[in-house]
Amino acid sequence: MKCRTYLLQLLLLLTPAAAFSQWQPVHSLGVLNPFQDHPAAAGSARCMEVHLGHRSQWLGIEGAPVNSFVNLHGHRKSGRTNFQGYGLRIETDRAGAWSETAVRFGWAYNMKLQRGHRLAAGISAGLGQVRLNWGELRLPEVGAANDPAIAGAQQAVGPMLDVGLWYYSRAQFVGFTIEQMTQPALAQVGRDARISRQVNCVVGQDFELERNLSLEPILNVRLTKGIPPTVDAWLWMNFNQRLLAGAGYRNQSALLFGLQAQIAPFMHVAYSYDAGIGALGGRAGATHEIMLALNACRGGGPSDGTACPAFD
Repeated sequence: MKCRTYLLQLLLLLTPAAAFSQWQPVHSLGVLNPFQDHPAAAGSARCMEVHLGHRSQWLGIEGAPVNSFVNLHGHRKSGRTNFQGYGLRIETDRAGAWSETAVRFGWAYNMKLQRGHRLAAGISAGLGQVRLNWGELRLPEVGAANDPAIAGAQQAVGPMLDVGLWYYSRAQFVGFTIEQMTQPALAQVGRDARISRQVNCVVGQDFELERNLSLEPILNVRLTKGIPPTVDAWLWMNFNQRLLAGAGYRNQSALLFGLQAQIAPFMHVAYSYDAGIGALGGRAGATHEIMLALNACRGGGPSDGTACPAFD
């Protein structure tokens, strides 16, 4: 256990010294909460939605990543065909001695293409703070303390800018987002420290099997420089928007299992279980993620993010 802990800490510490070429926080339930990863999805639901979530990764390894978030988004009613969406995303991410807090405001312009089909262009901007907690460092060698990534400042603040497109209809959706568009430099952490740009693409299609039963395959691909692509392939079964059950696969990493249930007209609860099958699969525990979704629709309208109803 100590060897694995030291290895994980060193990997986390050396990453900022190179170019911060690591993934932005990955959420297995992101397909049920598109605004978290795609600012252009702001306002694409019928009414305001709020999502709160928590993710604990690789249970059993000390210092493994832990992520929490809250986001809300809605649209401004103008009585016109096109409208504006808006939202707020707050997220904290912690891995070993490193932690990050990000606050971003989102805006999207939503356009009608034809009845039941819409296209939105969106942007989100804010600030991210990266911190190093010296009290949690346990290094196997005294000389490691001389590493520039460790000897640098304990925190750095940088701008965050994401842009993207969101197409959706009653039965399908496609999202394309470029995160960290400006690749901000973090000179306080290291001379060449920079947050890498990341591309996030998602596509889903709803196939109606019966009146209250549908099948929905979803594919999510993440790309960034210096790291192999990550691909999530999901297959969800939707029972009248009240119960969703899904299974999926993340390439060379995990088997994914998810469940979402409506517990009140305005409230859904979702849970995902990632069973590791990669290099850490046999050494670390599974990953657990839970999410609470609230919507402000009168009478409890649909709040399943993947459905993305294109309303008129």
